[in-house]
Amino acid sequence: MLEYDTFCYLENQKTGSTFVITFLNEFSAEPLRNHKKHAAVEVRDPDKFYFINVREPLASYRSLFAFGLEGNGTVFARFDQLGYGHLYKNGAQGFSEWLRFVLDRRNAQALAGGYTLQQASAMGLMTWRFMRLAIFRFEQLGMGNPTMPAIRQHVQQHFFMNAVIRQESLRRSLAVLVRGPLASRLTDPQAAIQWLKAAPRINASTARVSDEEAPLDEPTLSLLFQKERYMYANFYPDAPGYADWKARKTTGAKVAP
Repeated sequence: MLEYDTFCYLENQKTGSTFVITFLNEFSAEPLRNHKKHAAVEVRDPDKFYFINVREPLASYRSLFAFGLEGNGTVFARFDQLGYGHLYKNGAQGFSEWLRFVLDRRNAQALAGGYTLQQASAMGLMTWRFMRLAIFRFEQLGMGNPTMPAIRQHVQQHFFMNAVIRQESLRRSLAVLVRGPLASRLTDPQAAIQWLKAAPRINASTARVSDEEAPLDEPTLSLLFQKERYMYANFYPDAPGYADWKARKTTGAKVAP
């Protein structure tokens, strides 16, 4: 979380946040009042402009797994400590097995301390990572034993992001904000636009696990869509395979690929 006088940026992991932070450090006209890495907002200001990044869930999982193959990341460290390091031993070919493990609600605590069994029953890790930042006081739901309807109601009532930027169109989406709600909050909007056009990728991981290296079978892909349905429905309805999965789920009929 980077908090300024009149706006706040929420750092969603592995979604291009380092690029946005570098941009804000370069062009913000307001002093940085508070910076807590990947932290949620504790006090919501209704007059402040809040924005956050998202990334297509399957791409996020592939990136997270590839990061672990290099021995990096908090998820890899937790898995290694808890005795699940074998999930990385087959390299890219082990992605499907790893993903099924990650999407299994019983393994929630192996992924993150605040990710509860009840939350994992309703959503996957990528949805949870987003919601804990974009939904005010979302983590407090984990302190009790909320029902799924209660989780859904909380999400509907307490979503407070003014803008959500897709990682896949990061520069273009930031440029829209520069020309709009961020214009008066930057030192030089025109220079900011030029910077967005010319700046190299920042802190981009070299690790990759491609579709060709690690294709998913239909049951695993369906489980992914089920657990991350909030992210797909709201931000990635055009993702390959999602429309067919949604049609099958709605009608109960098998839809040809």
